[in-house]
Amino acid sequence: SAIETKQSIAVEMEEARRITEEAVAARSAAEEAAEKSLAAERNAQVEALAAQEGKAITERKCKEVVDQAKNEVAEAVEKQEAAEKAKEEAEEQSNANWKQFEEARAL
Repeated sequence: SAIETKQSIAVEMEEARRITEEAVAARSAAEEAAEKSLAAERNAQVEALAAQEGKAITERKCKEVVDQAKNEVAEAVEKQEAAEKAKEEAEEQSNANWKQFEEARAL
């Protein structure tokens, strides 16, 4: 009958409308998830770049500290060598003075 056919069509149209709404909602959710995923990926890239910069800065600072330490060690070695040389010269002078004293006493 025509009434049953119209009712059947109405039910099918309502079902189609409901399925369409669900599909639209699912699509919106998928788009939102994709946007969040892209944002997370961008944030991860930014954090990775920041980490690389931080690593480079840390490596540069470490190199500066190591270079400074090497320079300080080299300066300390130079001072030690100068002190040893001064000590040797002082001992030589002391021996020379003692020798002069011995010679003067022998006179």
